[in-house]
Amino acid sequence: MRLYITPTSPYARITRVALIEDGLSDTIEVINVTTRARDTDYFNITPLARVPALVDGDTLIADTRDICAHFDSITKTARWCLPDSTTARQ
Repeated sequence: MRLYITPTSPYARITRVALIEDGLSDTIEVINVTTRARDTDYFNITPLARVPALVDGDTLIADTRDICAHFDSITKTARWCLPDSTTARQ
């Protein structure tokens, strides 16, 4: 898996914290990208060129919450995204 980030993005920072806290640092490659330059290969990964973006096989996940939920599914925990049943209000 590859996690595409920019060092200054607060959203990418959230996914990097989740990555480290979940102990997935050794299994996911973190790649710094330039998002505003059209001549980069990053546009081939995601035409929106937004970060963070996680590529897992043929799957692209380009939303912070969804990436953290994917980490939860890998580690079999509900650390970052609580299941819907626990967040329901009474």
